[in-house]
Amino acid sequence: MIEMRKTKIVATIGPASKSEEMLEKLTLAGVNIARLNFSHETQESHLERIKSIRKVNEKLGSNLAILADTKGPEIRCGIIEGDGVFFETGEEVDIVKEDVLGNKERFTIDVEEMYRDVTVGQTLLVDDGKVRMTILEVTPDRLRARVENPGYVKTRKGINIPGAYLSMPFISEKDEKDIRFAAQENVNFIAASFTRRKEDILEIKEILRQEGAEHIQVIPKIENQEGYDNLREILEVSDGVMVARGDLGV
Repeated sequence: MIEMRKTKIVATIGPASKSEEMLEKLTLAGVNIARLNFSHETQESHLERIKSIRKVNEKLGSNLAILADTKGPEIRCGIIEGDGVFFETGEEVDIVKEDVLGNKERFTIDVEEMYRDVTVGQTLLVDDGKVRMTILEVTPDRLRARVENPGYVKTRKGINIPGAYLSMPFISEKDEKDIRFAAQENVNFIAASFTRRKEDILEIKEILRQEGAEHIQVIPKIENQEGYDNLREILEVSDGVMVARGDLGV
């Protein structure tokens, strides 16, 4: 039996680590929790990993726990031409709701609520702040922004707007399906990406109740200003907390 540790090590299980051989090595090296990132791949691929984890647990007599990490209400840019587009300081670009191939003139962010909720003067950060822009103009389907530092905008990179409280739903249709799938597969934890308020956690717990899986622990991920501001109330209804230093740090 592998010794239980109070300090836990969480490892994301991806293409390079999904084999039973590698899962066995990770477990013996001290990994306690296997994270499955539902932002990527299919439920079928995650199911194969769940089966592999349980085979390893049975073989080793270990207790490698499974954490299902939801996609959450994240914002990403669309497809950008080539390997990305380089912007110089002072250049301006349109950010549009329609689906276009991104270039020097414009690129897509297809989150409708963003165009309602942001204001002129706010900062828009691409790829954990590698490119910083200032919003110059806001219309229902377009933003005009000025680049404040040089850098590349690349396909499907994350977008942060510090201080903006976006009205987009917390649980998308995809997230609900993934949470129900995770409940049916009896994972140990649900990590709730981009948690903003306690109601977000209660939504997940209601889905788990419907699935007869109230024993699954829900861990909020604090990744934006709104989540930080509401941390106390979030903790009151949660089973732990995860501070996502990448997104929160910008």
